[in-house]
This record gives sequence, structure tokens and C-alpha cells, in this order.
Amino acid sequence: IAVYTPKGKLPWDDAVTMEIAVYTPKGKLPWDDAVTMVLSYAEIPYETIYDEEVLSDTLLLYDWLHLHHEDFTGQYG
Repeated sequence: IAVYTPKGKLPWDDAVTMEIAVYTPKGKLPWDDAVTMVLSYAEIPYETIYDEEVLSDTLLLYDWLHLHHEDFTGQYG
């Protein structure tokens, strides 16, 4: 498969770096959440934030925020 790129331009030149944050309490380990485990394993940089950072408008610094969710339905599955 050939990928067309204009002369002098590489296919990944249009890649965008995203600032990633994970909403989680301090002290949680990467394997406590599947997303943080994958980000850590893939060596994708991310920061953890919690209530204090949210209340101080730190969310404005990030392009993507992962929120851990719980199953509140009682179905557990």
C-alpha cells in the first residue's frame, strides 16, 4: 500500500500531541484503572488530577480528560 505525501512532507507531520489527564485520587496505582494501565504501558504521558485541580481551573490545560466510572446500575456486568 502506498501512502501519498507531498514532496518533503512525512505522513506523521500532521500528528497532534494531546495533553492527557486522568481524574483519579492521589495515590492510585496505574493498574487501578484500565486506561491508566494502558497509558503507562504504552509510555504515553499523562497527569493525574483530582478535585483540587478541577476547582482551580486546571482542566483548561488538557485536551482529553479520562473520568473513571463506576457501575451504579447494580448490574455488575
